[in-house]
This record gives sequence, structure tokens and C-alpha cells, in this order.
Amino acid sequence: MKRHSHAGIAAGMKKLALASALSLGMTSLAHAIAFEVWMSDQGTTHDSVAPANSVTNLNSPTTTSGGYLRIYQGAILQFNAASATPENYHINGEGVVAGDKKLMDYTQFGAPANWGNPAIHGASVPKLRGLHGCLPSPNHRYMACSILNGFVAIISDGRTPVALFRVTGTNTATGGNPHMSFFSNDGKYLLVANQNARMLERIDLTWDSAGVTLVSANYNKSASLDLVGGSNVVGGGRLTREADTLAAATISATNPGTNIGSVSGSYDASAFSTTLPDGSLKQTGTSGSRPNNSVICPLAMDNNQHTVVTMAGGGAFIVDHTTTPMKIVAAYDKTQIADAGCGGLENAGYMYLDQGTSVAPTSAPWSCPAGQATDRFSVYRLPSTGWPSGGSYLATPPKPFVMQDLGASMCTTTALARDAHGMTWGDYARNYLHVWDRFQNQIRVYKMPVGTLQGIINIGGGAVCTDPTPDLGDYVFVPAPNATYTSLKPRTYMAHRGSGPLSFGHAASGNCGGLGIYAIDNGGTSATLEFANTTTIPVVATDVNGNPTNRGAYTGPATNTTDPHAVAVRIKSF
Repeated sequence: MKRHSHAGIAAGMKKLALASALSLGMTSLAHAIAFEVWMSDQGTTHDSVAPANSVTNLNSPTTTSGGYLRIYQGAILQFNAASATPENYHINGEGVVAGDKKLMDYTQFGAPANWGNPAIHGASVPKLRGLHGCLPSPNHRYMACSILNGFVAIISDGRTPVALFRVTGTNTATGGNPHMSFFSNDGKYLLVANQNARMLERIDLTWDSAGVTLVSANYNKSASLDLVGGSNVVGGGRLTREADTLAAATISATNPGTNIGSVSGSYDASAFSTTLPDGSLKQTGTSGSRPNNSVICPLAMDNNQHTVVTMAGGGAFIVDHTTTPMKIVAAYDKTQIADAGCGGLENAGYMYLDQGTSVAPTSAPWSCPAGQATDRFSVYRLPSTGWPSGGSYLATPPKPFVMQDLGASMCTTTALARDAHGMTWGDYARNYLHVWDRFQNQIRVYKMPVGTLQGIINIGGGAVCTDPTPDLGDYVFVPAPNATYTSLKPRTYMAHRGSGPLSFGHAASGNCGGLGIYAIDNGGTSATLEFANTTTIPVVATDVNGNPTNRGAYTGPATNTTDPHAVAVRIKSF
């Protein structure tokens, strides 16, 4: 099951449902529904200099920092969502609200000197900024959190950081930033989508003999795969900075866990080839078939060997993630799989992908006029078996089955544009696939396994929220309602974007930023927004510690800078 889509609860879901069914009437409901919801709020909280009055200028990593990890208890969400209050963890300790907790502040704990690369972030070590998403390990004991200005953190279920890495930097775009990081289904690897660097990278994981506790997490530079290609010489080729990690034994004042992170290996020249095994270019020019290989999602298949890597400009690579370096074994271009694919779910031998508009409307190769956006909503099906190992290359991969394709990168007004973004299952048996439209506030429901459109659910314009703007979510399936517990029903928990979004503002500006709670009914063919638990990052002049934020001078479009991007369910016990 893939997590950025977001897939459901993966390996433990069946156990959770069974445990709930067996314990109803026998134990407390808190035990019966043992999960929590982790929401990544990428809204920035602190400015080192007074920003100009625009959200765009708030995005600069040299002037802003912060963001929140917000954790909700599942039992409260299920039975009394109106009273739900999250634990708020500030990702680097610059909280602005009393009661905030500090997740980590690596600047206090011996960060290596080269973390302050002047060519990338200025002379000082950059502070953490933009918590984009946290996804669970297969056993749900750890969460991998991707932070947009270049970092990946591994957090234990006790909210204790156990490793913090800075990803490889390149001379493409803004250097290196992890869009999302995905565990392989067997737990051996953490696959990092180093988006702007246009690289797929790998952290090798070692577990104890019981398979419960992480013993080590090693950022294996030898496994790195460049999706563009060029010299791997630092400073004289594609690379501007090698991956690194904290060297200190402890990495948080409030969570003094042992640092299990390390970095090893050296970048393999063969992984930096500009061409595929068939001689074609990995990345073409803006008018070519793969114009922008910025990594969006590495969707690891359940076969524990292959990963589908979607890219911003269209196309996808099938990668054998078990080889060192990782190797491309098949390739698609933008005529086969459109740009900016994000969602991915796997079931019964197939990987389902969606693709929507999540790029600036004036960026090449889209080049829409100002004020317009690209109109894309596509859903694909690929086989998840039959791919070659890393020593081979499939010159003609199987043609994707197109379940639906609305628009063809046509420029249109924002009001009419579409954006297939999040993806969830509609029922435990996976008979229905839900694909969420971030632009239109809709869910398109597809009947499995044939992939026909079952119906369209409108989720905007209601009394709970008129413009929810759903981004990425996850779901929980519990036993069917009964006379005693009538509110026990399947639910999807979805991140609603804020009114001043940190990224992709043309597509992702909503008016109830926070956690959306959707009840799933009629066997997965309908859904209703039950409750919107809104969150706040206030624009204030000083934070809770009395330190100046320089936000007091800000008069831009969003006085509340909360911007939830992703939600994931973590099972607390099976």
C-alpha cells in the first residue's frame, strides 16, 4: 500500500479492524480504536526579516522557518470530533502559541559545519522549514517526515527524533528538497523523493531481531540515482553538496533519543548517466517527452523490489530499488503518463496512479497565461508484476490503462481547472477507489477492478466548509455501525489546505485549513464532510518566548498561515 496517495493503513489495517470487532462490548473503545492521525502543517511560523506582503515571499528558506506536526487521537476523532485538540509539535522550537512542544532543534546539538553551505542556504545552518508529510513504517512504530528545505527526519512513535538527514544538493532548481519519503513494504529501505535535485535516494534500514525497533538508518550515497544525469563531482558537476547527517548522540533537548542515523558510500558514476539503457535521454528539453524529472512520488510496490517514480513534467520510471546504485528498468514519457502524478495505490496485481495540476501555471513546459492553470485529471493502472531486475531493461513497457483522462494540459481559468491529487480506498475490500479533486472539491469514485467511473461526490459548498481544498489523506475502517455504536463507520481523514498556501497557491487555497473528517457510506460509494477541525498559525509580532518574529508587519492575504499538506494514520496497537 502506498502512503502519499494516501493509501490506507497497510499491513496492520486488517488486524486493527479485527481487534476492534472482537473488543466491542468487552474493552474500552479507546483500546478498540487504537490509532492516531498525524497531520503535517507546512505553514511557516517565524521570519528572520520582515517579509513583503505576499505569500510567495514568505516561502524563501532564508527568511522563514518552522511549521507544525499536529497529532490527533483517533478515539476522540471517531466519537467527539468537535472536542478534538491536537498535540502541536513545532518542528524547530520557534513556537508562537502557548502550549507548543518542540520536536527538535538540531542547531543546539553539534550539526556538522558543512550544513551551512553558503552556496545553498547562506553562511549559517538553515532552520527546518516546511513539514510536507510524515508516513509510517510498515509496523507503524516510526514515521518518516519530509521537510521541504532539505531534510528527512525519522521519528519514533514516542515523538522522539532518532535520525535527521540533509539530502543531496544539486545545481538544479533550489538544490535539494525531499517532497515525500516512502518506506518499502518490507521495511528495508526508506525511498527519498529528492524533488528539486531530481534524484531518487535511499536510506537503508536495519531492525532488531524481532523486527520491531530500528537499530540503524544509513543514508547510502552509493544507492543514489540521478534522474537527469551529469558529472557527480561536487562543485564541478551536478552535485553541490553531499548528503549528511547529525553527528551528535542526541538530537533533541526535549526528546533525547539515540541518534541512529549515519551516511556512507560514494556516489556511483553509472547512476549519473544522462541516458537510459536504450540510449534515449533521461530528461529532455522543455519541448521533449520528459521535460522535467523533478521527483514527485516514489511509490514502492508490494513486491519489495520495484518502485514507480512519477515526475513533475510527465512520464515515470520503474526503478529496481534493491540494487546499488538503484537502476531504471523501464521508462514512460509524458504522452503515456501525464505530468505531476501524485497518488498511488496498489491492489490485486495493479498499481493505480492519479495525475493532476500541482505546478505553477506559468512554468515551462505548461506556459499558461497569468491567471490561468492547467486542466488535468487522469487516472492510470499499471501492472505491479513482471518488471525486470536491475540488470535488465524493458525497452517497451506495457501501455498504461487509462481509467479516465479529463483535459490535456489545456489552459483554463482556475475556477474550471481540475486537479487529481489525493487517492484513498472507499471500502475495506477495495471495491471502490476514491480520487480527490483539489480544484473542484470533488471525489471521483471508480469501481474496481475494471476501473469504471461509479459516480462523483461533491464535498464543497456545504455548511461544514464551502471550499475544503483536499490535499492528501488517509483512512480508517472499523466495524460496521450497530445499535450500540452507531457512529462507528469508515472515515477518511484529509488535510485541507489553508488560505495562504506555502506551495502551489494557484491550486491549493481553501477556507477551512486543517483536518477534514469524512464519513464513508453506502459501501464506499458516498462520502460526507462531517467536521472540519481548523488549525491556526497566527501572524504575531513575537512568539511565545517573546522573541520577535517580524510577522507583526505582515499584511498579506493570509493572517492565519496554517497550511496542512498531508495526513497519515498511525496504528498505535494491533
